[in-house]
Amino acid sequence: MIDLSHNEFQGLLPPSLESCLMLQFLNLGNNQFRDSFPSWLENLPDLYKSTYAASKSTSWIQDVLAAIDLANNMFKGEIPESIGSLQGLHGIYRTFESLDLSGNELSAEIPHQLMQLTFLAFFIVSYNHLTGPIPQGNLFGTFGTSSYIGNLGLCGNPLQVKCGNSESPRVPPASFGENKNPLFGFEYDWITILPGYGCGLVVGLVVGNIVITERRYWFTKILYRIMERKMRRRRRRRTRRGSRV
Repeated sequence: MIDLSHNEFQGLLPPSLESCLMLQFLNLGNNQFRDSFPSWLENLPDLYKSTYAASKSTSWIQDVLAAIDLANNMFKGEIPESIGSLQGLHGIYRTFESLDLSGNELSAEIPHQLMQLTFLAFFIVSYNHLTGPIPQGNLFGTFGTSSYIGNLGLCGNPLQVKCGNSESPRVPPASFGENKNPLFGFEYDWITILPGYGCGLVVGLVVGNIVITERRYWFTKILYRIMERKMRRRRRRRTRRGSRV
């Protein structure tokens, strides 16, 4: 197990990591690595999970991981269609496969090829610049709004924004101080209402970010426990074999 997360490491990854053939858990998250994504990970047969979050890698992932966490980086551009063929995401237990791309600067539409990842339990693309319809079908119908919030251009379930050319009726613009509420029978001023909307928006963004961050920490903690149990079992087996010899 190697955990180098939450540091300020920079530059390229040490090539000696390729020699760690018994490595089972690798966490490089929240650093400033500028290396391309390490394709040599596919040469590590025992590696179950790798986190490459908060680094500044210039290329995308290979099909070797059980969980992918690229959250809170500076990745730009489109989500590649080839990510739908990442069969290596089949990991430890089939309820823990995860793909987290939140908090980046990704744009364009969510590729429909992602529907091929029918084993995903977590899918988060919140707080990007994604647009267009959300793919429907398979497990995409099980992800809640928290997976997509912060993308003003997205539409379709589970969001309340509907796709298509049909537009909701628009209310004609009103002049300040000339609007009268028919329910309450008094005039109101938009200047007194707009600050309330602004405060509500800020609170919503802060709470949403806290929820997503806590879920990510919870997910990582569970995986740590799984790996620790697995390593303890392997040590016991080796001890028993040594005693028999």
